[in-house]
Amino acid sequence: MKRVYYSSGSVLTGDRLADDVIDYAAALARNGQADNVRIPVMLEDGSPSDANLLLGPASELVAVGEAAEAPDPRDDDTAQYMERRVKELSVPRPRAAAAVTPVLAEDYDY
Repeated sequence: MKRVYYSSGSVLTGDRLADDVIDYAAALARNGQADNVRIPVMLEDGSPSDANLLLGPASELVAVGEAAEAPDPRDDDTAQYMERRVKELSVPRPRAAAAVTPVLAEDYDY
C-alpha cells in the first residue's frame, strides 16, 4: 500500500491507485487542467472508505510505500480511467497558428 500525502493530510490506498493518482495529476498539470477522482482508501482504524481528490495544476502530491496487513484497496475502473486519461493528455494536439497578416506588393516602396 501507499500513503498519498495531499494538501494537509494523507490517505492510504493501493499501490496501483497511488501511482495512477500521481501520474494523472502530472498529466493534468502539464495540460493546465483539473479533475476530481474518487478512490478507495483505508482509514486509520483499518476500515474502508472513499476519498475524493481534486487534482490540478497546483496539486502537490507525494506517494510513499507503507506496510499494511490488509489487502490493497482497489478500484480497477478508476485506475483504468486515470490511465486512459494520462494517455489522452499525453497525445500531442495540433494548435492553431497565430493569425498571419499577408504582406502585399503595394506595401513596399520600390
